[in-house]
Amino acid sequence: MPYYLGIMRQKSALARATAVLAAGMLLGAPPVARAATASHVSGFVVFYDNGTSARVWHAHAAAYQAVYFDSATLGTGGAVEDGLSPSALRYVAQYHLDAYLAVSNYGAANWNPQELRVLFAHPAEQQKLVRNLVRIIQNSPLCGINLDFEEVAPQDASAYVRFLAAAGRALHREHKLLTVDVPAITPLDTWDGGYQDAAIAKNVDQVLVMTYDYSYQGGPPGPIAPIWWVKRAAIYAEHRIPLQKLSLGIPVYSYDWYGNRSPERSLNQVASLIRRYHAEPQWNTQAEEPYFTYTDASGQHHTVYYENARSIAAKLSLARQLHIQNIFTWYVGSENLPVWNVLKQYQP
Repeated sequence: MPYYLGIMRQKSALARATAVLAAGMLLGAPPVARAATASHVSGFVVFYDNGTSARVWHAHAAAYQAVYFDSATLGTGGAVEDGLSPSALRYVAQYHLDAYLAVSNYGAANWNPQELRVLFAHPAEQQKLVRNLVRIIQNSPLCGINLDFEEVAPQDASAYVRFLAAAGRALHREHKLLTVDVPAITPLDTWDGGYQDAAIAKNVDQVLVMTYDYSYQGGPPGPIAPIWWVKRAAIYAEHRIPLQKLSLGIPVYSYDWYGNRSPERSLNQVASLIRRYHAEPQWNTQAEEPYFTYTDASGQHHTVYYENARSIAAKLSLARQLHIQNIFTWYVGSENLPVWNVLKQYQP
């Protein structure tokens, strides 16, 4: 879900359905009993990583406030392409877990803003999309829909709010919830795209602010979520979004920049790189985030910025200072055990 370029997702219905089905088969044993203190941590579960995200969610299901299944995309004409497996739904129903279906406008290899332009230009397609969202979820154990519509054009901002109002009303009639992802914006930004956060918040149940990808895939190497930037974005969000509806994004991944590439790495993969290349992690004091460099066997120079328990603890401390109740991670399974141990203890 990173805002700028994101991960290279498998988007065909067959590939997605196959991946999700394979992950769903891993879900069998009941989750550990829920803790007495309510969790304030949610996370996105992906289904294109050979089942790792699903396995980690399964292992820690009781510790999550909610999860967002990243398994649906916006089709043409208001259609929704969904590949969530019945086994995952049965697991949610059996153990009364809170889970949302996340619907994005991700295309074959990148975000598809043109698809949104067409949608917002045609009220009939918007109505069809609302009907499809209701149809998918009305008899489902899922508690709601999460919309991850990225790169909304500024001229479509009002149309987007009207669409959210209609979708929220329709879902509420089915006793379901609507949550929305928005980019992180600071007072210094001259662009907030098509995201009128205050108006959006009035029409949805929760707003997830994506405070990550400050440095992004395809751009120059740098910190993924420098603490000074997260603070500015969080304070700005608090002025536009009611605290009870605000959820702050926490990245639990890394980018490995080299040549003209910058693949995403899990934190366990980062640890393997450090061991393999005898890299010496450094600490970016201003960003409060670690990084390291290494040279691979072909002589290619790499720069890796990542998160660890120390950087995550700093972000959680900031959220606590700002009285932010809820946080979410992108994405479940990309973290490592030290980071998870910090996350699961979060209490505002």
